[in-house]
Amino acid sequence: MTRAAPPRIDLTGEWSLRMNGPQGLVHMTLRIAQNGDALSGTAEGPMGTAELTGGIDDESFSFSLAIDSGPGFVMMFTGRFHRQAEGDRLAGTMRAGEIAAEFSAERVERT
Repeated sequence: MTRAAPPRIDLTGEWSLRMNGPQGLVHMTLRIAQNGDALSGTAEGPMGTAELTGGIDDESFSFSLAIDSGPGFVMMFTGRFHRQAEGDRLAGTMRAGEIAAEFSAERVERT
């Protein structure tokens, strides 16, 4: 029996996320915990705090936030991890219903 290799990336920590939404620039703080390839945590932003759940596969990730601003409003984030000399970054696309926006995030603190 072979065991799955551990993920190549670790997203654990605090991230500062920016995206251009329909109402302009949105800032969020992500606090991510990683257990194997599973992600959990919280996101804080202009619409309050939401639970974050998701996963990673190689250097790609996806997670969702259920925002309490209407029935069934879920934000889905997908993207890739980038390790750079000046710091770790995430980049990708957020989708919520018919809305789509590009986002980027920088690691603030590794916990």
